Amino acid sequence: MQERPKKLRGGLNQEIAKLKAAWQKMPDEIRKGWLDRLHSSETRREIRERIQRELNVNLVHDTQVTRIRYWAVDQEKRNEAAREKEETTKKLLAEGKSLAEVQETLLRQATKHSLNEGDYNLGLKASSEITKVQNTALSREKFEFNKTEVAMKHVDELKAIKKNSTLTDREKLLQARKLLFGHIPEEPNPTTN
Repeated sequence: MQERPKKLRGGLNQEIAKLKAAWQKMPDEIRKGWLDRLHSSETRREIRERIQRELNVNLVHDTQVTRIRYWAVDQEKRNEAAREKEETTKKLLAEGKSLAEVQETLLRQATKHSLNEGDYNLGLKASSEITKVQNTALSREKFEFNKTEVAMKHVDELKAIKKNSTLTDREKLLQARKLLFGHIPEEPNPTTN
């Protein structure tokens, strides 16, 4: 079995980087045409000449075309995976799933995909993200439980704050927050969210 070339990196090979940048900006139908051409019966030299003529990218070695072939296939797989992720997200949200449930589902799918593809680094990253999501959900549940418990202990005081006609609604809210949290938490800045 022939060993697959390593993934292309822009770095020192500016022409490869130029081609990758042009590839990313191409409309789908043009990119598909180039992908078909890369796998056609055209020789690598003919493909290099066409790339030079049509994209103004000067590939000087046939091996660059081979590397571009592998990179392009990988790139199309990533693009398809991104489209599938977007569709899955929309579907799950339409079914009434929470964002945390959607994220957990997507991360589990990424883990499964990475194991099927043999991309263990991606699998480790996805597993780490799943753990973060679960820890965040657990922390939120713990926070909600603790604050519910505090609220139950202060029901009479909260009722008194609500009935106090000398306070504005805003002041009532601030007093209740101080009672429940021990201080008045900072409000999130809507421009940064």
